Amino acid sequence: MSSEDESSRTLCRRISLKALGLTAVAAAVSLGLGYYPVALGLVLGAVVSVVNFWLMARMLPYRLNQSQARATAISYFGLLARYPLLAVPLIIGVLTPAVSFGAAAAGLFAVQLTILLDRIIPAGG
Repeated sequence: MSSEDESSRTLCRRISLKALGLTAVAAAVSLGLGYYPVALGLVLGAVVSVVNFWLMARMLPYRLNQSQARATAISYFGLLARYPLLAVPLIIGVLTPAVSFGAAAAGLFAVQLTILLDRIIPAGG
C-alpha cells in the first residue's frame, strides 16, 4: 500500500471516529434530557454519514487518472448509489415516531461538521 493510500485511510479513520465521538456525546446529552427520538436520529444519521464518507473516499481513486467522460460517469453512478443511502435515515425519521426526522437530518452532517471543526480547532496530532 502506498503512503498516500495509508495517509488517506488514516485521515478517513480519524474524521470518522471524531464524527462518531461527537455524535455519541450529543446523543448522550439528548438521552440524559429524555429526548430519545433525537438521540436515535442523531446516531442513525451519523452512522450513514460515516458510511457515505467512506464510500466517497473509496471511489475517489477510481475517478483519478481517467478520461473526463469516464470520471463523470463514475461520479454520476456513485451519486446514484449514495443518495438512496442518505435517504434511509430521513425516510425512517418520517415513518417512525421513535426517530426524530430533524435529528436524523442533522446527523447526516456529522462528517461535514467534524471536518469543519477539525479545520477551525485543529487537534495536536
